[in-house]
Amino acid sequence: MKMVFLLLVVLAASGYLLFRMVRNGASKKYDRHPTTPWGALNDGVDPTQ
Repeated sequence: MKMVFLLLVVLAASGYLLFRMVRNGASKKYDRHPTTPWGALNDGVDPTQ
């Protein structure tokens, strides 16, 4: 009975951590933003105006 309870606790904890990682979108955290106006050309922004 202890093993079943321990298994359920481990599965719940790992499921919770996996859900948190997927929901946070870790890839968005490391997106690069343009540091100069000329770097914004990829977004269709004209820095000369």
